[in-house]
Amino acid sequence: MLAKSTLAQIHIAKKDLQISDIIYRDCINAISDGKTESSKYLNPSQAQKLLKHFKSIGWQPKYHNRKLPQSPSGHLKLLPKTDPAITHIVRLWHLLAKKGKLQNSSRKAMLNFCERQTSQPVKNLDQLSTGEKQKIIESLKAWHARK
Repeated sequence: MLAKSTLAQIHIAKKDLQISDIIYRDCINAISDGKTESSKYLNPSQAQKLLKHFKSIGWQPKYHNRKLPQSPSGHLKLLPKTDPAITHIVRLWHLLAKKGKLQNSSRKAMLNFCERQTSQPVKNLDQLSTGEKQKIIESLKAWHARK
């Protein structure tokens, strides 16, 4: 049985190359030694031959399977999830910069602003508590609302 992804690739190639149904079925018939005219009934090696043929006449796959990051043990490495409050802080900061309300829109300037709001040194937004993040968000919103 042919994998759905391989079957999809075959149909995408047919569409991209703008091959007529008659020629498409003739190709499948030739590759399957006259056993079928449907890609659905090809075995995996025949499907690969068909894809190789399409590539030889100019088809180039647009998307490749992207490899996900792997840990040394071979397991998928999950990327850390960004806190939505931190994302909101950064977006508000960039919005203020875009509106011209900041003299300096750098990350360092944003961290300095956070220090002033929390009265403690801030080297990274991850170290802030939920309450501190909310206080910074409210301050940025108020700043944005000012004319």
